[in-house]
Amino acid sequence: AAPSRSTVPSMSVKYVLIPAADDSAITELELAIPPTLEENIGALTKALNDYYRRQTGELSDAQRDALVSSVRQQVAEKNKDSAPPDERMLSQVALSQTCDILQLLPPTPKSSWVGVSMYVDDKGVAKQLPPNRRASE
Repeated sequence: AAPSRSTVPSMSVKYVLIPAADDSAITELELAIPPTLEENIGALTKALNDYYRRQTGELSDAQRDALVSSVRQQVAEKNKDSAPPDERMLSQVALSQTCDILQLLPPTPKSSWVGVSMYVDDKGVAKQLPPNRRASE
């Protein structure tokens, strides 16, 4: 018999898209939660990473070089007695698209287990994007 896969009930999660451009509408969106736990774990971040990639594109060569240099410097400062970071690893970090997650309201009994987090493009500064005034004020 094949091993069973963990499943989650058929549900969705609502989230709010707050674009940086003031003339773009703030929109409530809904994401279907995948049926298996394995797919569920990264569904929202995958959707957001795809969105950021479509909206802002890839880093230019100059932006990628500046990001690699910045990461190299940060690693060297934090690990003064260690070997320098692997250049292939630094290149992979520069090429990856991920989200930074900021927890604004933790899910607790007081909030009826509702949590609020803000997901941001982790390469927004490297891509020289303007700050999202509406999301940060």
